[in-house]
Amino acid sequence: MRKNKFKWLFFFFYLNLALMFVFPLWFILVQVGTEFFYSLYYAGKFSVSNINFIKAIKAGLFCGGLAGSGCWWIYYQRYRKKR
Repeated sequence: MRKNKFKWLFFFFYLNLALMFVFPLWFILVQVGTEFFYSLYYAGKFSVSNINFIKAIKAGLFCGGLAGSGCWWIYYQRYRKKR
């Protein structure tokens, strides 16, 4: 029984850390893409100085933790129903 608890705890940390790593990268990529398309549309100069990287990282970490916890909770509830 104890090994099963560690399995769920490991799965919880794995989901949270994976999504907390991916979401900030995704947010930054979306901001760079948006800035690039704005520069093409308005015939302006492309610069990444308008991007707030710290805000994107903070939002990505929060959303990654929230999404990871939610995915784990849904997965765990389905597992409990099947037992």
